[in-house]
Amino acid sequence: MEPGRRRPAVLAVPLLTVLLTGVALLLSSCGGGAKEDPPATTPDGPGTPPGAEAPEVERVTPADQAEGVDYETEITVTFSAAMDEPATEAAFAVTPGVDCDFSWNEAATRLTCTPTTTLTENTEYTISVGSGAESRSGAALASAWTSRFTTGAGPVSSCVLGTGVFGSCTFGP
Repeated sequence: MEPGRRRPAVLAVPLLTVLLTGVALLLSSCGGGAKEDPPATTPDGPGTPPGAEAPEVERVTPADQAEGVDYETEITVTFSAAMDEPATEAAFAVTPGVDCDFSWNEAATRLTCTPTTTLTENTEYTISVGSGAESRSGAALASAWTSRFTTGAGPVSSCVLGTGVFGSCTFGP
């Protein structure tokens, strides 16, 4: 080699390879800044654990679009699977605003809402169960669900005059 000439950097490429491999191994051992995997999902709905089917609403009482429903009726919703009671109650609503005393059958498949006050006569009500309702296996309701019914007239008062009973009485102007 001539004096004053530099030697080629033969060691530079292998050294760079070793250095980059070491950095890659170090990053992979600490997660490498990768994001966590999202929660498992299945075609049955978001947040549904693998192997669990998303529950569905099978039946409701009063029936969807029912008219003339008694203003003292209970509301029941039957599900296809045992439900997580607190999560399902939190996702349940009747509008216009109805407060419920909740009860469940032993299998946790039927939710009953007993209104704390009588329903208003001749009023359309909407029952809804949001997607926050989930089964005991952790499967979320596939999508929010709604049903409607309309109450009938309130109680018919009767009027007794002498020995006759009449459907209703109006006195005065």
